[in-house]
Amino acid sequence: MVGKSITKCDYNTKSVFGNKDVITNMQGVTLVELLVVIAIIGIMTAVGMTSMRPGPTKVKSAALNFRSHLMLAKSEAIKRNKDVFVVVDVGNGTYSASDSDSDSVFSAAFDSDISIATGNTSITFKPIGTVSTSSFVISGPGNSFTIEINSVGKISIQ
Repeated sequence: MVGKSITKCDYNTKSVFGNKDVITNMQGVTLVELLVVIAIIGIMTAVGMTSMRPGPTKVKSAALNFRSHLMLAKSEAIKRNKDVFVVVDVGNGTYSASDSDSDSVFSAAFDSDISIATGNTSITFKPIGTVSTSSFVISGPGNSFTIEINSVGKISIQ
């Protein structure tokens, strides 16, 4: 066997269904293989489509950002041991917070396609974290979220 070149397979390549070689018997793909490929393409398309919808994601991001700012105002009221006032300008889409000595806590604005609606444009966080009950509706293309603040200062998004 040493020095001898192998030009033909030494093992049996016959099909179990007849005398044809296995290699020449393959003529296409099976239905299972085709279904697997279609399923993979479907999953990739579904993932890609959800990431291409900016509307609801942008509104949710704005609502979460506004909630974070309200939580910051509550924290600053407790930390500074002073009232912190949050003022919302519905017409301009801006909001800001300052303490009872007029020291600024934050100032922010929504994007032009995001709007805010509220019954009261000013809320006051007390030094113990309490506030009068308030709600805000943040809306934009494709979605809207309601932010509610209860009397003990719990801030939630619905």
